[in-house]
Amino acid sequence: EPLGKTVGYRIGQGDHVDSDETRITFVTIGYLLQYLCHHPSLARRYTPLVLDEVHERTMDSDLLVLLVRRLLVGAGGGG
Repeated sequence: EPLGKTVGYRIGQGDHVDSDETRITFVTIGYLLQYLCHHPSLARRYTPLVLDEVHERTMDSDLLVLLVRRLLVGAGGGG
């Protein structure tokens, strides 16, 4: 099966391999952070959301965890 059919990726502003059929998309922290900042209402469209390697603390990973938490709390996802 070709990359982008069931499993794809997105990196940065334009580098991506995915399609409407893609079910799993791997993205960088920077891409996901920017996407959620600009499209918070679409956050619930992607489930489940797995944040890997966030124990390797960086400013971007800390901001991403904060943003995801706020979106979940704001959407009635608990706290």
